[in-house]
Amino acid sequence: EFNVIDFLKGAAMAVGAAMARKIDEVIQTEIMAGTNVTYSGNATSRATIDAADLIDADDFNIANALLEARYAPKFEGGHYMGFVHPYQVYDLRSDTSTGNWLEVNKYVTPDKIFKGEIGMLSNVRIVMAPFIQTFSSTVTVYPALVFGKGAYGVADFQSLRTYVTPAVASDSDPLAQRRKVGAKIAFGAKRLQEAAMERIESAVTSIT
Repeated sequence: EFNVIDFLKGAAMAVGAAMARKIDEVIQTEIMAGTNVTYSGNATSRATIDAADLIDADDFNIANALLEARYAPKFEGGHYMGFVHPYQVYDLRSDTSTGNWLEVNKYVTPDKIFKGEIGMLSNVRIVMAPFIQTFSSTVTVYPALVFGKGAYGVADFQSLRTYVTPAVASDSDPLAQRRKVGAKIAFGAKRLQEAAMERIESAVTSIT
């Protein structure tokens, strides 16, 4: 059999990518339910966040101080990690008061950069994460997660596997032209150390 376009390979890749997003969604649902929250700007709750309550450098300074005060374990190198939506990154980079932003190309060990990492702010290494889930409120609320080592865990009971049915002739498909692609995984996610997690909730600047 020969196809100019490898449909099965493309379908398998698309299914795998969809499953990866679903896995990410399940993990986020668990960890974004953490109890420690910082609200940007003048907001005091998710419901009071308005369009002017944008994320800024001080939010990460606060998150770092809170994690330090709670003795949250740090990653190798003595830092915390932060997953931040691209729109929040835009606001951070537009913040004229951001004076302690360190670009990744200025790291002492630039060979140890995480995928998607764009820099460090207040001892928090920032990783851009476009698939972060949002919350519906007065405005759309974007959460940024700052966490220490061992804050949450993922147990993999069965690794992600993609399945492709064989080409088999049948009454409805006598030429064996139909194939099916699917995938499955068994895993679980759990918050392990609430004290090692701080969620920053904010609005974002409309750039679309």
